[in-house]
Amino acid sequence: MVRTETGAWLMLAAILGSYIALSRLVLLLPFELDAWQAEGPRALGRLAAAGACWLWLRPWIASRRLKPSEVVRAPFLLAAALFLAVPVLTGTVAHGPFTAAVNVVGSVMAGLMEEIVFRALVQRLLARRLGVWAAIVCTTVLFVAYHIGVVAPVWFAYAQIVPASLLLGIVYAHTGNLWLVVALHGAYDGLWELAPVLGAPVSFPVALGMLAAAALLAAQWGWASLDPEGEG
Repeated sequence: MVRTETGAWLMLAAILGSYIALSRLVLLLPFELDAWQAEGPRALGRLAAAGACWLWLRPWIASRRLKPSEVVRAPFLLAAALFLAVPVLTGTVAHGPFTAAVNVVGSVMAGLMEEIVFRALVQRLLARRLGVWAAIVCTTVLFVAYHIGVVAPVWFAYAQIVPASLLLGIVYAHTGNLWLVVALHGAYDGLWELAPVLGAPVSFPVALGMLAAAALLAAQWGWASLDPEGEG
């Protein structure tokens, strides 16, 4: 296990850099891949990256027990409802059962790996130096950059990442619970596979407004309790 903060940053960069290189390589293959061929290796890569972080960076990953009183509050419940409603009401691509199942598994793995990396490690390490709010913002910038070249080249695909990352960062900072943000992230990504549930899905600008409202509600909910160390 890595014991120094500098070592933690270097190991994290090596793990994430290796995953990024391998996952981008899959996307650059010069032939068309089916759902399993494209998403299967990436899902396994995410699981491997999450396992590597857990193996070598466990002392730097914090997750305290979730207190029901922290989340059974109107601002958080409304924020979570708005957040999870966006993929259900906005998505327009319907997949077959096999493709949807593969993508849902990939979404769960994405939630696990990305929350360990970006919330439990990057945000937490930055909060030790910059304070919690600056850490949430900086982590969001890095989170958007991480998705370049992966998400669809549509403005909403990138715009949605900003309020989603801010919300997840606030939830982690307030509760200190890694598994709650893993669940929220995995559910958000996976719920796109249930779309569309309406004949006329919610437009992208409205969906972005819903995400912004969810992030603001989360900020209202967590504002008073966030300490300088970013652990709630």
